[in-house]
Amino acid sequence: MKYKAIEKMKPRFRKRLERYVRQSLCYINPIAHRVRQKLRKSHPFVEQQSSQPLICIRITKYEIEGRQGRRFNQLFRIWERSGCRVVVEDRLPFVGNFPKKRYKHSLLSENLSFVSSHKKITTPYIMVADTPAEELPAHCTKWITLEYGAPFDRHKHVALPFGMEPFLYQLQADRHCESWQPPAKCMRVFFAGGTREASYNKKLIETIYHKITRYQALEFIKAQFDPALLHIGKPPTDESACLAKLVLTDVSQAENRIPQSDWLKTLASAHFFLCLPGTDYPMCHHTIEAMACGTIPILQYPEHFEPPLVSGENCLSFSNQEELLTTLRRAIEMPLAEVEMLRNNACNYYQQHLSFPRFGQRLLEHPGTHLTLHIAKHLHPIAP
Repeated sequence: MKYKAIEKMKPRFRKRLERYVRQSLCYINPIAHRVRQKLRKSHPFVEQQSSQPLICIRITKYEIEGRQGRRFNQLFRIWERSGCRVVVEDRLPFVGNFPKKRYKHSLLSENLSFVSSHKKITTPYIMVADTPAEELPAHCTKWITLEYGAPFDRHKHVALPFGMEPFLYQLQADRHCESWQPPAKCMRVFFAGGTREASYNKKLIETIYHKITRYQALEFIKAQFDPALLHIGKPPTDESACLAKLVLTDVSQAENRIPQSDWLKTLASAHFFLCLPGTDYPMCHHTIEAMACGTIPILQYPEHFEPPLVSGENCLSFSNQEELLTTLRRAIEMPLAEVEMLRNNACNYYQQHLSFPRFGQRLLEHPGTHLTLHIAKHLHPIAP
């Protein structure tokens, strides 16, 4: 819904007002109410005695769920991978858009149920909510508050790890990361992703996060990197073709597209992956996917991880365009023994800090009855 007065506002305030209007209209939208009733009937919450921890999620704000429900999908996957049962408090407007949000709707085929209020739960449960609570309700053993807007503070917050693309969890790919690792690599450094200037050269990457955009980095590489060490196009199938080269694959071109079923296998066939920024912030799902399948990240934003990655230990990092070229040459010339050390450390980092089952278990075992989970550390500028 747009009005002339709204259009004249600054973009930040306009978005807030439009979001508020959308949320308010949801309460009088009969379609949203029908969606909620349908979910209650198709996915009812049933009390049962079980050894599985019960998680109740209550979300009231649109921005918490993420684009197409990405962050909610991630929250569900963390608890589901940790062996928990998940029930959602079916508050409007959060449940009213379930059919429209791709990554929320895809969870309806999982073990997900809905309840009208957490007060109806009579067995022990953990509450995950976007509003804090000083006192625990009846039967609630822990209250996890979701933080989104404030900058991350490691003395106050636990950081939600960034995840893979949601479709990979749906395919169960995260459960079999080791199986994707080939006996022999065929690329030294690999990049694959979209490269359109309109999407990957946004000023906010420079002005807010002070990073090189994906488009700028790739154009600089093409202009300045040694052509003899560069392969542009589809990843090679010959095991020895690009063992000493940087492979750049623009997947927005039809001939270069990599099938979803082959993505992790292709990613795992490289020693290093060049992890350039996404569209609106530096973090990119490909970085996590690379570490999951034993490929070492080369990136400019190690501080966006929690704890931060360390260059020369579990990644290679750079801070400007000249360092980018130097780092790429270092990766190509690096002795295999050092590469193997970095690879092992990157794999260990993933297992300890990014693995959903491990992280979910940390939350379950966290001492105390209250904690704050920061779900968007990657959205806030961080001093390197």
